[in-house]
Amino acid sequence: MVKLFLIAIPLSAMCVALVPQPAAAESQIGTSASGTSLAAVPSSYLAGYQITEPGISRASVTFIVPTMTCPTSDTQGTAEGIGNEATPGSPTLLGIVFTACVSGAPNLTIQAQAGGNINFGTASAGDRVNILITQTRAKVTATVSNATSGTKVSASGTPTPDTSLVFGSFPLFSGTMLPVADFGSVRMLKPTLENTDLQDWSPTMLVRKDGSTTQILTRSFRASGAFSLVFRHN
Repeated sequence: MVKLFLIAIPLSAMCVALVPQPAAAESQIGTSASGTSLAAVPSSYLAGYQITEPGISRASVTFIVPTMTCPTSDTQGTAEGIGNEATPGSPTLLGIVFTACVSGAPNLTIQAQAGGNINFGTASAGDRVNILITQTRAKVTATVSNATSGTKVSASGTPTPDTSLVFGSFPLFSGTMLPVADFGSVRMLKPTLENTDLQDWSPTMLVRKDGSTTQILTRSFRASGAFSLVFRHN
């Protein structure tokens, strides 16, 4: 069985299964590694917009789960949503959907991770997903709601706390970091921080690059506050 993981909890070893499992210990694809126009900052594993503020208490975003195009027998993938992953493979807070290909087949998994706890759910292409992160001095919660199926996945616990969040794309791992899957683009809708449009906070734009090659391009904010991630297969 191929195991996929998300990088550092908010950015080290991905312990999330690409195939939804009832318990984190059974996860096979994960977020942890086993072993307004802004100037873009290159990143080897992240894409989207990053904001660092003391006392972050609420963040949210909505997006439509993309349709995957999976090459035969390839294992590829990223995860989209909100999280904190300062080190690749070591996330501390995540509300995401895996967009991955395992042995050439699409595999979509919801992951909520907060306070050292992780829970999983399922998603399908075309589902509308709402992500909410809330944090107080005593409790942090990541909630991923599938508005299309009516299901919800949540995890909560004692906060780190996290003072930095990325709205966008995170890496997946299966021993090593997976290559970016080819599925066009994802539009991140209504990104907010503290109930205010994310763009009002002047976040840093991150573009995932491998050397001089752009793997995931982050577009500028639209007037509506939305932005897009454009995936370029590598």
